[in-house]
Amino acid sequence: MSATSAVNSSLSASTALPHIQDSLDSILPTTLDGLDDGFCELTDRRLAWWDSAHLKKWMSDRGYSFYQRFRGDGPGNDISDTVFLPDAQRQDTSFPYAHHGGPADHPWPPFTADTGERAIVGYALDSQGRHVAIKAILFGSEEHRILKHLQNQGVPTSMDDFQNVIPILDILPCEGHWLAIMPR
Repeated sequence: MSATSAVNSSLSASTALPHIQDSLDSILPTTLDGLDDGFCELTDRRLAWWDSAHLKKWMSDRGYSFYQRFRGDGPGNDISDTVFLPDAQRQDTSFPYAHHGGPADHPWPPFTADTGERAIVGYALDSQGRHVAIKAILFGSEEHRILKHLQNQGVPTSMDDFQNVIPILDILPCEGHWLAIMPR
């Protein structure tokens, strides 16, 4: 069975199951894009996976705490792809953690982020309070191979060592796939 067939069959079968039963296997491998039928539903399922109690607990056990997700005001409190940190303050950061919270005059809270159209990126604080981006990566993919190579290069310690590529801090195995941790 192809990855597309597997995803399409899981999309059909998923309507009878609560979203919290999704795993990376059921939401990550896909060839769907923003114009395909089922893409919005898949994106909602991915957002629900990022917000699931089991993933939050799993990441917490590894020293990460996720940002909170904005919810809509309408019926059903629509899931948003925008996340934030309650009561966050702008802060000085050290290399390679470049993000400091955004412009002071911005109407959104500091450290607000968009998980992107495909919803394969999450945002969190690590155990030392540093902001990180977390990207879901397919097992055995070319992307995983490249990110593993970058991780093996080490994290640059200064701008002089920085080669204009965001360093990979860690790659965690998760549900048969990978989560790449990068500074934000």
